[in-house]
This record gives sequence, structure tokens and C-alpha cells, in this order.
Amino acid sequence: MTTFEIIKERVTVPRAAEYYGITSRNGMCCCFEHNDKHPSMKLYEKNYHCFGCGAHGDVIALVASILGISMIEAAKRINADFGLGLDVDKPVSRNDIIMIHRKR
Repeated sequence: MTTFEIIKERVTVPRAAEYYGITSRNGMCCCFEHNDKHPSMKLYEKNYHCFGCGAHGDVIALVASILGISMIEAAKRINADFGLGLDVDKPVSRNDIIMIHRKR
């Protein structure tokens, strides 16, 4: 299992959104991707989707978008902020790369 997969398994989208300042009501919130005046984004457990602009992604993409950082930096930030204790600087093993390609 890759570091990204472990992060996505341990931290839900609503939990990360709340931690980084996105308030939601019944899983709906204003989209941070565009100038949203009425809630058009739905926060699901494993991903999010904006019905206004079409923004979509997982918890790592959410944090990257909110903070304006890369996906790798977002993974490192989630790891640190949620105390996951993962070695995010460890290079990806050959077996992990093969597994990722097989899933695609």
C-alpha cells in the first residue's frame, strides 16, 4: 500500500476540510475553487465534488487545492497535521510502482 493510499484510508475528506477551515452543513459547503456564494460542493467520506465548477478529488487533492500546494506537499502536511507517523520522504518501491500501474 502506498503512502497516498494510507493517507486516504486514515483521513476522511470532511475531517480534513474541517481541520483546514472549510465549514459544511450536511456535507455541503461553498467551493474554494471558484467564487461561490451558495454551497455547491459536496464532501463525501473519500472524495469531494463541486456541482458548480466540476472540481473533484480525494483528501490529498482537497488539501493541495485549499492550501495552494503540490500533492506531495499536501500528503506531507496531512501526515504532520494528523500525526500519522508515515515516512513520506521514503522513495516509492518498485513493487508499489508496479501495483499502481496494475490498478490503472
